[in-house]
Amino acid sequence: MAEDASSTDPVIPTHTKAWYYSEHGSPDVLKLDHNWPLPQLKDDQVLIKVLAASLNPIDYKRMNGLYKDYDPHLPTVPGFDVAGVVVSVGREVHKLKVGDEVYGDINEEGLAKHLYGASKIAATSSTGKLELLRKLGADWAIDYTKENIEDLTEKFDVVYDTIGEPDRALKAVKEGGKAVTIIPPGLPPAIFFVLTSKGSILDKLRPYFENGQVKPLLDPKTPVPFSHLAEAYSYLQTSRAIGKLVVYPIPN
Repeated sequence: MAEDASSTDPVIPTHTKAWYYSEHGSPDVLKLDHNWPLPQLKDDQVLIKVLAASLNPIDYKRMNGLYKDYDPHLPTVPGFDVAGVVVSVGREVHKLKVGDEVYGDINEEGLAKHLYGASKIAATSSTGKLELLRKLGADWAIDYTKENIEDLTEKFDVVYDTIGEPDRALKAVKEGGKAVTIIPPGLPPAIFFVLTSKGSILDKLRPYFENGQVKPLLDPKTPVPFSHLAEAYSYLQTSRAIGKLVVYPIPN
């Protein structure tokens, strides 16, 4: 059994470097703290030395205050997706040990053909990303700089809105269809739910990641230096990123 939360390891510092924001706004509100306190490890938790992290649109939307009614906590350190090494474990943790390489919070954002019987998949992007959509499996790649999806004659059974424009998504759905959006809370008879990452799901996906069957799509600007985090979020807000933006390396 690896060390528990009550043990003291001289290798583990009590503070670290961290980007945080104490007010909502643009990426300019981000500040770098060279002496950010590490969280107190609970019995069912592990402490990870983060080696790389990827950025998500949800990060800057939280920063902008879009979810402040549901997520009011400040100051906040942004970021969800990480990869690193376990440096300490709680008393109740048995599946992981110090030294294990781990990754977490991997969310599905890709196309899944034939999901729920889908016979045709359409996806929208700017002109420069259309070919990428086709390579990813889209039957119909729509250039949103030239066509408005809500104005198309053909309507859709399901529209998945990943950028937060539910009104446009609803107009693109046929009668009796469904619109899924990242913007809460939805219109009746909507179902509000929160996506939760589970280790058991990641365990099932792990072989596909490790043997190369599922490959990450990385933006050409990857890797992003840790010192350029604010600039990276500003770039992500432009919606021009093609794939994931990865911050690497993360300094000790």
